[in-house]
Amino acid sequence: MKDPRTKIISYKDLTKIRKVAKRENKKIVFLTGFFDLFHAGHAAMLSWAKTQGDILFIGLGPDKAARAWKGERSPLYSENDRAYILACHQSVDYILILREPITPDKVNFRRAFKLISQDVFLAVNTDNPDMQKIRRRMAKDVGAKLKLFDPFP
Repeated sequence: MKDPRTKIISYKDLTKIRKVAKRENKKIVFLTGFFDLFHAGHAAMLSWAKTQGDILFIGLGPDKAARAWKGERSPLYSENDRAYILACHQSVDYILILREPITPDKVNFRRAFKLISQDVFLAVNTDNPDMQKIRRRMAKDVGAKLKLFDPFP
């Protein structure tokens, strides 16, 4: 079995992975999130996400962003632990811990988004309307299709 840690990549790896994917005519899917307290909804979302393309990238929200958006008690698990848990999921091909400044609109993955130049950008349909509008615009800017996941009730 492949060591799950090999799925955790850095920004310098993105362009190379994208070039290989294009050459092999593979569709890249990109999904962001914190994935703290991994649960059945996360597992369902990852399984569904993998069906949307060939290569599933996860842009993992770092500890600093989790604290900024969810409060000082977040995350419960470190970004390294969360990345490893995601890497163990068979649907996930690559995990990138996001290392970009948090912007006023709470997007901290613009550089990764452009470097990956994904074909499909995934989000949950429970995001607020402003965030959905931002995600739609970002997808359009790189020619990606935005697809929304409907979490289980």
